Amino acid sequence: MVNAVFSVLADTVKENKLRNAIKSKTKNRLNSDEADSIVKGVRLSHQYSISVYENESDFRKALDIEDGYRGHTLFGQALAATPWCVGELYDPSRAAAIIVRNMVKSDAPQQIHIYVPRPLTERR
Repeated sequence: MVNAVFSVLADTVKENKLRNAIKSKTKNRLNSDEADSIVKGVRLSHQYSISVYENESDFRKALDIEDGYRGHTLFGQALAATPWCVGELYDPSRAAAIIVRNMVKSDAPQQIHIYVPRPLTERR
């Protein structure tokens, strides 16, 4: 959807579109509380890119944030990191999400990183 069109939609419509995007990208593997934490934790007036990880190592790399960016946890036990504080604190058996903002370029799309562990039956 074109950003100009999206920006004039009612907040409830924007929330539903974001919730549907999260549901689709995570293959509906987040519970409603987790999805709500993401929807309620972001500003609907901003543009977002959503990345979903099933691999612990890939998510750990997303937690290592570059200079000029700031991150915070939307849900789960995940700490976004900086070069001065490594992001190793998260529980790989549970879902988690962080948001990363570019502090230098405020109009840049913000990033939502979601970790959804594979079901135990698929981890072997």
